[in-house]
Amino acid sequence: MADIILKNANGEPIEYTGVSKIKVPTTDGGTAIFSEGSGSGSGSGSTTSSLKNYLDVKRSCYEFFYGLNELTNDELNEIISYDDTQNVRDMGYMFAECSNLTWIPLLNMENVTSMGYMCYSCYSLETLRLEKLIGAEYTISYCHNLRKVDINSLETDWLDYEFSSCYSLKAIIIRSFGVEPSYLYGEDVFSGCSHFFGTVDSMYNPQGLKDGYIYIPRENIEAFKESSLFIDYNIQVRALEDYTVDGTTTGDFDDAKAGL
Repeated sequence: MADIILKNANGEPIEYTGVSKIKVPTTDGGTAIFSEGSGSGSGSGSTTSSLKNYLDVKRSCYEFFYGLNELTNDELNEIISYDDTQNVRDMGYMFAECSNLTWIPLLNMENVTSMGYMCYSCYSLETLRLEKLIGAEYTISYCHNLRKVDINSLETDWLDYEFSSCYSLKAIIIRSFGVEPSYLYGEDVFSGCSHFFGTVDSMYNPQGLKDGYIYIPRENIEAFKESSLFIDYNIQVRALEDYTVDGTTTGDFDDAKAGL
């Protein structure tokens, strides 16, 4: 099968050195290979394409970076940008087991309808910003070092294992709801989230501090407290307007700071 030679937004060949190949699923069920140095265009049957053009046709990032455990932040930033995913519908397993990433760039999710296991087992991930959470389970689970997730719109009421084994998690920010907050539910949503329950964890919460919170708009708090998610887990909830970073309020989603 012919190689697909991907280029970045500036039309430059993407150089990726951490892993020798990125496997890209094709519409005919096969696999195209983006290899290091393939941007030269050498080799018979090669097709040059921007990543956005490719994804506009494919409409899927399913398993796109799955298992690339040597992929770095800088390399990922060179490969993909916000507008590349404008027409993508499926982000399932997109970054699963990319255990070296501490950060994932904000991606356009306006057409995404499925994103289960998107960041599963990204052990080194520290912060995460998502335009929305939809059609998901295990999306952010087993991200052991994740401290904060900032979600612009929650568009699913079913949250099975969503934050499970996120041992360092202290802040879940939900800026708006596309579903009724009182309907939220899920199995083992916060399993292992010691900061939400004040349980002692020798590595991630040695003092057993109960300093984990969900931050949502003040007008949604009463409805949220009627949900199974709140009642079953007895988690702490605060008004989004009260969340601060170094004494500064979070501001709009586009302006939110990356760190806690």
